[in-house]
Amino acid sequence: MKNRSIIPPIKRIIDIPIPQVKKYSLKNIPCSIMNGANQPLIKLDLSFAAGEAFNKNPLVSLFTNTMLLESTHKHSATEIAEMLDFIGTEINPTNGMIYSNISMICLTKHFPKAWDILMELINLPKFDENDFNILRSNKRKQFQIELDNVNHLSRRFFKQLIFGKSHPYGRLYELEDFDLLTTKQLNEHYQRLYNKNSLRIFLSGDVMDEYLKYIENTIHFSNSTTVLPSIPKLNTSSPQKLFVPKENAVQSAIRIGKLTIPKHHPDFYALQIAITLLGGYFGSRLMQEIRERRGYTYGIGAFVLSLKETGYIVITTEVASKHTQNAIKAIYEVIHEFCSKKISDEELEHGRSYLMGEFLRTFDGCFNIMEAYKSLDDLNLGMEQFEQYLNTLKTISAEEILTIAQRYLKDGYSEVVVGNLN
Repeated sequence: MKNRSIIPPIKRIIDIPIPQVKKYSLKNIPCSIMNGANQPLIKLDLSFAAGEAFNKNPLVSLFTNTMLLESTHKHSATEIAEMLDFIGTEINPTNGMIYSNISMICLTKHFPKAWDILMELINLPKFDENDFNILRSNKRKQFQIELDNVNHLSRRFFKQLIFGKSHPYGRLYELEDFDLLTTKQLNEHYQRLYNKNSLRIFLSGDVMDEYLKYIENTIHFSNSTTVLPSIPKLNTSSPQKLFVPKENAVQSAIRIGKLTIPKHHPDFYALQIAITLLGGYFGSRLMQEIRERRGYTYGIGAFVLSLKETGYIVITTEVASKHTQNAIKAIYEVIHEFCSKKISDEELEHGRSYLMGEFLRTFDGCFNIMEAYKSLDDLNLGMEQFEQYLNTLKTISAEEILTIAQRYLKDGYSEVVVGNLN
């Protein structure tokens, strides 16, 4: 019997095999498959290029995707919910800047029935006025609550600051936009963008060949295909600062960041590692200085996020109002030091070990693997990116970290502060 009082030895992760996703074409619709569930479950994602960026009012995309899972011309919302409950199936909408997704998870044996219900939802949405009014009222109240949250406000205004008010990525919806929304707008958005030309299919779990044939034989769309809209080019702008006052706010939300390189850039993965060492995990520079030494916050994070055309860096935290100015000053001091001196080998190895563990977690089960692959496919990239990242992570040196930091992290930041400066 093992002695549980003895800590097991720590082993360094040497190699991580990269799983491969199979690719098919079902009636000219790209379909990606990852087999390997330990349970008789199938997860299906339908991803339509029908996100927030393709409409002047970003709410149109959100409401259209949500309303698809309400009533149809054949069944009421209550009847659909009962049908899904009877076969133990869950269907959820998620919305992004470019893609609107509908995810379904069900028992393998019930997949054909669940698929038929999903096809009805996609092809025969009713956009019922009563369902719409209830949804609009609920979403409006939720948004009003979010407007009192300093973190939510900082996220909204930060996007607008770095992308610009006129660009789809920086476009914000306001409270009055809920009142201007109509089911006619939703239907027009649906007719224009929910078709086979804008669709990608992702399947993971206990996927059988017979179900692929079933999908191919039964998949159909009532909408005709159209040319997908394009996203206008981003214009770079000079760094800006924005303070949004929030009376009686106990904390201030701080976001500091800027546009940077896209994921397909040769320096991207080195930059991602550098950002992690700066502020991406509990042992990072920002966490050690801003939380541990100075006690300004419970947590601070630094990330690099990717879009097709570009990427952006963001440092985010919430601090007590009285510490706002000192916290901002301290953040820039940490950045300056990180870009001025080479990190120690010990600091690099700690960060490397953390990232190797996180990378291994990415491939924990076929559902996680598919999520990781899907995030790459959103950017027109493939699984080879994981090999590139892993090679960079294994070989990057402290000298290279310093070079990347000086190249991309030194200056040019915009900042948003929401709260009460006192």
